[in-house]
Amino acid sequence: MRISTASYDVYFGTDYNDVNDNAVWLADLDRSGTVGLSDLEILTAQWLTDPCSASPSADFDGDGIVDMADFAVIAGQWQQSSGLTYKGNQAVTTYDPTGTLDYGVYYWRIDEVDGDFVKKGQFGADNHRPWRRRCTSQRYLLRCPAYCFVRYGTQRYPFRSGQL
Repeated sequence: MRISTASYDVYFGTDYNDVNDNAVWLADLDRSGTVGLSDLEILTAQWLTDPCSASPSADFDGDGIVDMADFAVIAGQWQQSSGLTYKGNQAVTTYDPTGTLDYGVYYWRIDEVDGDFVKKGQFGADNHRPWRRRCTSQRYLLRCPAYCFVRYGTQRYPFRSGQL
């Protein structure tokens, strides 16, 4: 299944399981990484309406109306964070880690997002494993169009087998 990617969720870190298992909370409508006031504002703008064409939609239970059941989802996840490996949602197809990276192994996953639909880590041949790279210099740049690759120094490596 191919989606029309509107944006990308980027996960990046040194722990394989943290990167692989992390996800944005359902109630994090603005994909900021924390369920908060801006998510509540989206819900209140859709209150007692059918947000079928809205993106993102605050109709969490899919009953066709934003009501107390949907508010309860936000209340239950209030101030929950997606964790340190979630680096945010972005429209651009590159991610440049900020600061200086320590030497070591880094993992990343880039999810495609189209409205309320998220396609987890679909790139290369291995769809559900984060990619791994040993960092021996202080900078590298991740890119993710239809075929993803990492630019590491002056080299460019395609994602094919799950480990570079």
